[in-house]
Amino acid sequence: MKFSAIAIAAIAALVEATVPVGTTFGLISIHSASPVHLISASINSKDEIVLASLSDPNGYLTAVNVGDGSIAIEGTKLYLGVSSDKTLIASTTPSKIFSFDGDRLLAVDGSSSFTAVSEGTYYSIFSGSVTTDKTSYSISLLITSAVTGASSSSSSESSSVVASVTQSAPAEVSTIASNTTVAQVNGAGSAQGSVFAAALAAVGGALLL
Repeated sequence: MKFSAIAIAAIAALVEATVPVGTTFGLISIHSASPVHLISASINSKDEIVLASLSDPNGYLTAVNVGDGSIAIEGTKLYLGVSSDKTLIASTTPSKIFSFDGDRLLAVDGSSSFTAVSEGTYYSIFSGSVTTDKTSYSISLLITSAVTGASSSSSSESSSVVASVTQSAPAEVSTIASNTTVAQVNGAGSAQGSVFAAALAAVGGALLL
């Protein structure tokens, strides 16, 4: 058994439809009943993407789906990237390794698994699993406040990459119960997953030659 070109193209289009090109979004960590549940991502002084509580809600990361596998960081000339030690970072070079799954989770090379490692006052984020003596948690990174369309307030830096809109304050998610599921946080997540599954079933006949 192997995928036909038609099936591969159909599945790729369905995944892309969950987060259209030009979508501006924030990222929050998901690990129920843990200290890192529902913490928004931000950029620290070392250009690392981290999980930390900020006094200024406007300080959280706002990212933009460029559409070629790379993700721009609004208000900068930087892009999401992964360092040699698997740390999630802000880089001057686009990394075409990012995607989104049907539950609107960020993925690196197809995997939506991340690890949050305690650095004292914040948590570093690593792609996949890592070995460390520090306190760590397996997490997912959920897209939040995702909206699309042209923006009247987008920065000159990011608007040159794709059309974007201003992200709502990530602090809005702080009222969600600690045992909230990914689908509940996302609102339409379960519906999105159902549509995605139905669409996959519709192209199922093309999966076998």
